[in-house]
This record gives sequence, C-alpha cells and structure tokens, in this order.
Amino acid sequence: MVRTCLAIGALSLSWLAAVGAGQVSRPRSTPAAISEQINLLSATDPAARALAACYLGGMGGRASAAVPALVRLLSDATPIDP
Repeated sequence: MVRTCLAIGALSLSWLAAVGAGQVSRPRSTPAAISEQINLLSATDPAARALAACYLGGMGGRASAAVPALVRLLSDATPIDP
C-alpha cells in the first residue's frame, strides 16, 4: 500500500510538472469529462487508473459522483512503476 501511495504521489508530481510545462491539459470538470475519468478508474492499465484518480481528486467537489468508484479503487494494490 505504501508503494502504491508513493507511486501515485510520483505520478501526481510528474503530472503537475507536465501541466506546468504546458504538456498536459487538465481535464474539464464537465459531467462528460467526469464520467470519462470515472470510466478510466476501471482501465486495465494501473497508471491510467491512478492518473484518473488524481484528475478526479483535483476536481474536488465537482467530481463527487466519482466517490463510489474511488472507494472501490482503494483496494487496488497493483504496483505502478514510477
């Protein structure tokens, strides 16, 4: 679990650096964009799942519909290569 949290943290930092450099755009917080990120929480790629969780976390209360899917993701202990 600690490795997963560290990996998600590393992904978050690299994502934030990329956003700051203008390489990655933040997803919009429209209902369609939120639904897309919620769907990505079930992706086969663990890095895609982690990134979707980070995006949703950044959307704050606007992404409250994602809470049940995020809770299910808590049991995902798949390691991510930072």
